Amino acid sequence: MLNRVEKGETEKIQGILRKDKAANVRISALLTAYGTETSFFDVWRQDYKAVVARLDSSFFICAENADLEEIAFFIAFSPNFRIVIGKSEEMAAIAKFLGDGYKKTEYDLLTFIEETKLARRHEVDSAPRLEAVFEVLESAKSAEFSAGGFAPWYADMSHRIRHGCARAFLLRDDGEPAAACLVSAESAVCGLIAGVAAKPQLRGRGYAAQVVAAACGVLCESKKLPVIECLPGLTEYYGKLGFKKTGGVTIIERT
Repeated sequence: MLNRVEKGETEKIQGILRKDKAANVRISALLTAYGTETSFFDVWRQDYKAVVARLDSSFFICAENADLEEIAFFIAFSPNFRIVIGKSEEMAAIAKFLGDGYKKTEYDLLTFIEETKLARRHEVDSAPRLEAVFEVLESAKSAEFSAGGFAPWYADMSHRIRHGCARAFLLRDDGEPAAACLVSAESAVCGLIAGVAAKPQLRGRGYAAQVVAAACGVLCESKKLPVIECLPGLTEYYGKLGFKKTGGVTIIERT
């Protein structure tokens, strides 16, 4: 049975999430940033074994050894449900229970294994203005990637950064924003690197690699494991930056 997590249970829930720190970094970071008493973020537990979280219309699951059928029906009948994200093994079962009418996208989960030596040609700002970061992300948006509208993105990202649950990195070329990346979710033990982008006219210069390397360096200095979720076609690229595939993540979206 799924029960809403109360304020006094958060540390116990964080302990469950840390058992697979790479796969569960989103829930862990969101729980730290938003707690259990907002209208747009909720967390439920299933017998202190599985955890389900909701941020607006997105659901996240930590569901090892869980009753996946109960979780699937719980999500499907939630009025806010648009997408659900989780480890590929559990999501394969979730997809079967959900049935038709859903789009499924597979991502590789990559873990940072070793530092690679990159020629450092530009300084990377580890505390940039978010407007400049968004400028880069907006220039690089595609069918696979979009930051959405600036106002909601800024409100969420700035809140996460204030609570130590996210970071942003920016590289400039001749003073202009050129490449950026985010640590979009950061827990006490892990950081999820996302939103890696360079402006289209400046691609091919290694700028994206530079901001990823900077993010990895900051996370490692804080004794936190850098991880990335990417489409399979990008796994080789990130492998050259020191990452190795260690699992898979699936996003199921209501169509």
